[in-house]
Amino acid sequence: MMLWKSRSGCRIPRTILPNLMCWVQQLPAPAAELFSFLCAQSSLYSVSSLSDRPLLRTSNLFDLLRRPDYERVYDAMLRSGPSVPKWVAAYSRTLNGPSQPSREITADGETYLLADVCKVHDCLDHKLQVIFAPGGRRAWGRLYENGRTSWIGSPSPALRKAAERIEF
Repeated sequence: MMLWKSRSGCRIPRTILPNLMCWVQQLPAPAAELFSFLCAQSSLYSVSSLSDRPLLRTSNLFDLLRRPDYERVYDAMLRSGPSVPKWVAAYSRTLNGPSQPSREITADGETYLLADVCKVHDCLDHKLQVIFAPGGRRAWGRLYENGRTSWIGSPSPALRKAAERIEF
């Protein structure tokens, strides 16, 4: 069972977080930003399991895109595909949008980082998952718009399958 663990040792079952994030996404933007800030300050973004494996620090997409290496491959990904929806372009400029902590997925013998974002006040129909290769070497996108899924870039079949196991 996966748990979220704060610095203070408070543990929250991972199954609760999607419901909590869905609730937060319904808040007005300033309140959602405050919640995200408070969670970041409390290190709510640390993942641990009940086993003795070390904590895995995870970040939201906006945190990753503040790093030059991740920003570079993200921008290259967006330029490589068809034009993206206006809300994705706006997010790319402002880094303002609801997201969950990133997750690790495994494919082709490597561990990738999957981060996501959705359109403010319309998360059910407008979502973007970004998959980063180890070390931020490359990025691919999985876009969900009004019931249709498309890919930005050409991930391997195994990477597509691993990403598709993660629900939007």
